[in-house]
Amino acid sequence: MKTRSYYVIWVKDQAARAFLWADAAEKPSRWAFLAEFLGYEEAGVGIWVRLVGIREIKDDADDVEWKITQPECLLFWNFIITARALGESPNTNPLGFRRPGEPAANT
Repeated sequence: MKTRSYYVIWVKDQAARAFLWADAAEKPSRWAFLAEFLGYEEAGVGIWVRLVGIREIKDDADDVEWKITQPECLLFWNFIITARALGESPNTNPLGFRRPGEPAANT
């Protein structure tokens, strides 16, 4: 990962809920953390990021945008499913996919 670049970081449901102190849900959600990469944690347990946004993606409901008051945080490796590089500026719609039957954004 490149310092001062932005990433969408996909986080496990249980980990995201623990991170946000959110209640457990009957059906798990998908979680996308939009973040600026700040660096690797010295002991090798995760990465330091500055969160720009957190989106909870539910199969049967509207997405939920979460806000946090302290954006700089440590994400443990075992929280992370995968990450996608966005470059040197955050994209307002970084996910790049839509639900089945949903029209494309540019139509």
